[in-house]
Amino acid sequence: MANMLKLALGGFTEWQGTPDGAGKVVLYDENGNPVEVATEATLAALQSELALIKGELAAIKANQTSGDQKVQLSGTFVRLSTEPRPSGSEGDTLLLYDTKQVFIHDGTDWREW
Repeated sequence: MANMLKLALGGFTEWQGTPDGAGKVVLYDENGNPVEVATEATLAALQSELALIKGELAAIKANQTSGDQKVQLSGTFVRLSTEPRPSGSEGDTLLLYDTKQVFIHDGTDWREW
């Protein structure tokens, strides 16, 4: 390949003549494979996708900072045995880490497991 220039990234370029005499630069990766250059169409598609992603991120951020987002925690409670037991729902777990006791809520009360 004539007129080659090695690139710092491990690839290289080659100057090739074209039928109209203008010539073009061809990029190759470090393995000698031609690298495709983005076209206006692919750039437009990427810009469109990027705009959608930015919109979704803005909506997520607005939702998080507005206070409108509701989160319900359920499942496991961790407490000291000297603390009051929380009101639980059926299937919730209570771990008393100072006594190493485990309780499961049966829908009415905490039952030791």
